[in-house]
Amino acid sequence: MIVPIQCLVFGAIFGHLVKFSRKLKPVIIFLFIILFIHLSWLGTKAVNTAKIHTEDFKEITKFLMNLRDGDVIYTDTLTRNFIELYSKEGLNVKNVTFQKPKPSLPKKGILVADGSWYVIKLPQYRSSMPEWSLSPPQYWPLLHTVHGKKVEMYEEFDPKIYRILPQNLKGDQK
Repeated sequence: MIVPIQCLVFGAIFGHLVKFSRKLKPVIIFLFIILFIHLSWLGTKAVNTAKIHTEDFKEITKFLMNLRDGDVIYTDTLTRNFIELYSKEGLNVKNVTFQKPKPSLPKKGILVADGSWYVIKLPQYRSSMPEWSLSPPQYWPLLHTVHGKKVEMYEEFDPKIYRILPQNLKGDQK
């Protein structure tokens, strides 16, 4: 969004310079063209990066919207924000990050584990989460895995969606 504004500002500056020096006009026009191409390339890269960053959240939300069982969804703050955005707040999402005291083990619902790279990469973010949200009990069935991308910081994790079951059921219900 900032690229057009930058181009207008630099164009105004270059236009002002051309008024004062007719001899530099070809150089200023050449610099303007190079700058315009460079800023356009940066804008395109920024848009692509944003798309890559949100692909996992879109897939997680799509899966949860198709599930439509009304259960509470437990996840980290960043993932919660994107799920609420993409579902138009149509899902009941609870935050498990930075809660005092840490949330206790729920009896029912859905867990999105490792939903964002914050959980993987930032120790203080990870330490703010309850243990059950980082390594779910083995009796919670895995419903879906969002396979990681082949892009730098995202290739190290695969978000997983689990069904939260009471301990006495231990996976009898799927």
